[in-house]
Amino acid sequence: ALAMVCSLASCGKKDEPSGTSSGSSTSSANHSSAETLDYPKNTINIIVPYSAGGAMDTTARVFAKYAEKICGQSVIITNVAGSGSVGAQQVLNSKADGYTVLISDPGPGFVTTSVNSVPFDFEKDFVVAGRQTFDARLIAVRADDARFSTPQDFIQYVKDHPGELNVGSPGATSDGAISVTLLKQAGLEMNAVACNGSSEVKSQLLGGHIDVGALSVSDVIPMLADNQVMVVAVCSDETNEMLPDAKTFKELGYDVSWGTSRGYSFKAGTDEKIVQYWSDLIAQVSADPDYQQDLANIGCPVATMDKDEYATYVGETFQTIRDVLG
Repeated sequence: ALAMVCSLASCGKKDEPSGTSSGSSTSSANHSSAETLDYPKNTINIIVPYSAGGAMDTTARVFAKYAEKICGQSVIITNVAGSGSVGAQQVLNSKADGYTVLISDPGPGFVTTSVNSVPFDFEKDFVVAGRQTFDARLIAVRADDARFSTPQDFIQYVKDHPGELNVGSPGATSDGAISVTLLKQAGLEMNAVACNGSSEVKSQLLGGHIDVGALSVSDVIPMLADNQVMVVAVCSDETNEMLPDAKTFKELGYDVSWGTSRGYSFKAGTDEKIVQYWSDLIAQVSADPDYQQDLANIGCPVATMDKDEYATYVGETFQTIRDVLG
């Protein structure tokens, strides 16, 4: 069943981040849109629907730094802790005027399944503007955990002690949680523990309160630099460019592939020209070499999609989640 799920188009696409859109034609497009719309002329608020310090928060702050140079207005970040839907609802409670933007992933926290229900229909109540990054999921343990000297040690331990290890994810309905579900379906059974964002997963892991962290590549880059964790394996079909020495679960005999896309959305009813402005803005920011380096420094590749590509991707990803979770 897992193989059938992971053969879906959306699951396969997650391992092949879309190429960066060229910014050569977007500067004039943004300028033209701004003149026509008189937008933006106020501060733009990006809602991060998770606590501060996680990968979603970090990537949003990198984007805001470069976006405000182009927009000519301040771009601020507001963190709303929770599983994602609370922050999304805050955007829906705001005016559809283009000044309140949601950064999110098309993950289980934004689609109703058998294990969770959200108070909105993302595909109807939001309009997507484009994707910023793609971040593969992975499993990590503390570097000083004597039980696991190698990834193979970890795999054997889980097989010998099914359901014993506590694995923390950024939320019960996060991409980290769904990666744990996929691993369980593949035969690696661990006890899922929901945390309040990836920053809490990291602190709980390092503090010894959980055994395993279901994190993203960008989450663990700083932790690896400080020799705090060992990456067991990455949930991808191919070696991750940010972690060239890390194993994939496929190499270890488990065909599990999952990751987090981070993109921007508006409340439905927002002027289509504003949505297009943002689609162009994402491409223009992504073409900046300094921005690309800043993303690389936190372990995220540039993997943009325009508004139409991303809308298709979101729909396919939600369907995969429904297939996995029911």
